[in-house]
Amino acid sequence: MNVDETWGEAIIDKSAVIEKTAVIYGPCTIGPNAYIGNFVVIGSPAQHAAYAPAPVATMDVAARGVRIKSGAVIREHSQVQQGIERETLVGEYTHLMAMTHVAHDTLIGDRVTVAVNAVFGGHTIIMSDANIGFSVVTHPWVVIGNGAMVGQSSCVIREVPPEAKVAGVPAKIIGHNTGPNGEKKDYDPEAVDEYHMSVYLQRVLESNKRRYGT
Repeated sequence: MNVDETWGEAIIDKSAVIEKTAVIYGPCTIGPNAYIGNFVVIGSPAQHAAYAPAPVATMDVAARGVRIKSGAVIREHSQVQQGIERETLVGEYTHLMAMTHVAHDTLIGDRVTVAVNAVFGGHTIIMSDANIGFSVVTHPWVVIGNGAMVGQSSCVIREVPPEAKVAGVPAKIIGHNTGPNGEKKDYDPEAVDEYHMSVYLQRVLESNKRRYGT
């Protein structure tokens, strides 16, 4: 692997498996038993108008880091970009299949499955136990709720409720997410990830204040 600590330290747990062609930019943290596949790029500079790739002095953006939590799997040719307002996050036992693009400040919860060629706009939040189909695209700032499913080739431009099944361009609710035998997923509505939602709302308020002074 190639590690670049120009912008910050790369902390990699000794039990993590990093293939030899992966590229890691600090600041980042890669947790225990994580797997980073060949040609994956972790911590690349944000693709943002005020970040080219070093922060513009007049803008409140910087390399805030990437955190890959325990047991996460990131497969070939995927990339996870630096946050510019907070760490970009990939949760525990989350599986990002090949060619996934995770833009700056995206938060992905635990046990999320992401199929090949998904693209997440900046500040997207995907809560735990969600299932994201092939070639899904999200608009920046959207939230996909716990246990939700997004059908392949969908374009998500608004919030997806917990346990909902959505599909289409733009994505619309088509039902309730179910298990392999048609049963409802074992999900407790009281267990919505309030931390992720609070971070999302805080970032919206901060962004509006910077842009509009309100």
